[in-house]
Amino acid sequence: MRWPLFLRNQIMVRLLSVCIYSFLGAALAVAYEPEQPVVDINGVIITPYDIARYTEFNLAAEARLSGLERERALLQVIENLYVLRRAAQEQASQDYLPPEQLAWVAGYERTRYAAIRYFDANRDTLSDSIDWEQRARELYLSNPEGFSTGKRVDVSHILIEIENRTFDEWVSLVQDIRTRLSAGESFEALAVELSDDAASARKGGALGPIYKGQMVTEFEAAAFALTEPGQVSEPVLSKFGVHIVRLNSLEEATLIPFDRVQRGLEREAKESAQGSLKEQSVLPFKIEVGPSIQTVDEESLREVVLRLINTDW
Repeated sequence: MRWPLFLRNQIMVRLLSVCIYSFLGAALAVAYEPEQPVVDINGVIITPYDIARYTEFNLAAEARLSGLERERALLQVIENLYVLRRAAQEQASQDYLPPEQLAWVAGYERTRYAAIRYFDANRDTLSDSIDWEQRARELYLSNPEGFSTGKRVDVSHILIEIENRTFDEWVSLVQDIRTRLSAGESFEALAVELSDDAASARKGGALGPIYKGQMVTEFEAAAFALTEPGQVSEPVLSKFGVHIVRLNSLEEATLIPFDRVQRGLEREAKESAQGSLKEQSVLPFKIEVGPSIQTVDEESLREVVLRLINTDW
């Protein structure tokens, strides 16, 4: 029985992959030269030079070293190259694609690759002329709140829940707490005795340091309105009940030093500038072609292009 072509090709690729890995495993001690074949099977030759160029073409510069250091990364590159070249070899023998189409695609890919290299080189040249530290500093100074630790307050509270109490009962209890605080009783002792927040009551009402956005709005407003350690708020109503809040200490917002965020800001500035740098590279060419584009009859051109798309090469 004759196997279908696609199945024979799949089996061949798998078998050859095994051969490739076995060949490499037996040749670990070889000192390869740039043009020395690493693989030479069925007329497909792969050299260290091919592997280097493939890596350069398919991986960004910053990812090449780490990418090749991964286990079996080089073996995978060899397999990829072999599969590509064998597929191209099969195509040539089976004549799947017209020569005209192959020639156009090859020319297009050469042009595309050359253009990418040009844009990359031009972008790097433009990038080298920019003071990225200054750009980073401008980002830093334009958004001081984004690089601030934020104001922090350390507070304690006594919570009186409204549930299971009549209005008169909880009003009387709140007034009693305020009277006893005014008389000099310990806030901690009253929290232990009367607070309905069991977790903080065990610690004398202490909640610890908080930043804005951590607590319910009413509590937060009361806590951050306090300005002196030891100051106690008026009773504050929230969905949890009535709070009496004491400020233990506060730490004003501080600006994070520039040198701690500089590298990240420079990276952010470079990433945001990529589009602009490329646009600077292509702008002269757009200006060159602009007048000619304006003379094109788009409707007539569309008709011809659509007709060509639906015809053979």
